[in-house]
Amino acid sequence: MEHYTFNKEDWTGDEATICVKDNCFKFNGYIFELEARTYEFDGQSITDFVVHSDDWPAPVFTVKSDWEGGYYCENNGIERQGKNPFILAAQMAANTI
Repeated sequence: MEHYTFNKEDWTGDEATICVKDNCFKFNGYIFELEARTYEFDGQSITDFVVHSDDWPAPVFTVKSDWEGGYYCENNGIERQGKNPFILAAQMAANTI
C-alpha cells in the first residue's frame, strides 16, 4: 500500500492523503480505480489511466501521459498536470465531483 499526501488543487490550499492498493483508493467517500491502458505511438509505449468509480456506470475521466514524463487530465473545463496518476486523479475528483 502506498500513501500520498498532496494539495487538493481546489483553490482551498487544503491537503489530503490517499492510500493506494491494487490501483484503487478511497477519496471523498468514493472508491476510485485506475485502469492502465498501454498503446504504441510514434515508436513509444504510452500508458494512460482510465478512472472508474463504482458510483458511475461510465469512466469518470482519463489521466493521460503528457510526453514529458508526467500526466494530464481535463474534465468539465478543469485541467490539471502532475507526475503521479493517482494524485492527479484525486485532484481531479476534488475539483469535479
